[in-house]
Amino acid sequence: MATPDKTVEELLYEALEARAEPAAYTAAALDAKADRLLGRYARMRAADAARKRLRHIAAALRIVVGAVPNSSRILADAVLGPEPWQFAADAAGAVRGAGEAARIDAVLPAGATASIIVDDLGDERRILATIRNFPAAAPPPLMLLVDDQSAEAAIEIAPDSAPGPAGTVTLRYEALVPPGEFSAYWGDPGASA
Repeated sequence: MATPDKTVEELLYEALEARAEPAAYTAAALDAKADRLLGRYARMRAADAARKRLRHIAAALRIVVGAVPNSSRILADAVLGPEPWQFAADAAGAVRGAGEAARIDAVLPAGATASIIVDDLGDERRILATIRNFPAAAPPPLMLLVDDQSAEAAIEIAPDSAPGPAGTVTLRYEALVPPGEFSAYWGDPGASA
């Protein structure tokens, strides 16, 4: 412990000695760090797979589908497109009430809105997305769902379309998924340049 009667040199030496002691990590702490790094690597692979299949990615979400009811989460990742979706301020953990599915809402360019839901309350786990008031003349975005554990296992989901008000359409996407971690992307179909 430093005392007032020590010189600056002694205080510096004491600080350097304290920093020179090796840090001790438990096996559990090292395993946790390794798991976080592997998870980050898997998400990077998933993002790379999406970039190869989509161009102009407008939204990216991480979706954790739980094995038990009410355990799923939706996490908003960085948006990558030129006209990104604006997620609600409380989007960090997705809104969920007791007995409700995880849900996140977004505002899209040109006044369209989106709702993304992870329904883990029934026997089957489903990821649902609805885009309302999407311009009918514009090509609908493709949803790409990538399993974070196997970036090669991606599901391309084209929307079902229904007429909306005044030159717009409502787009619905649905995927049945097992419990696990997924990256979901919406963007223009076609390989990126």
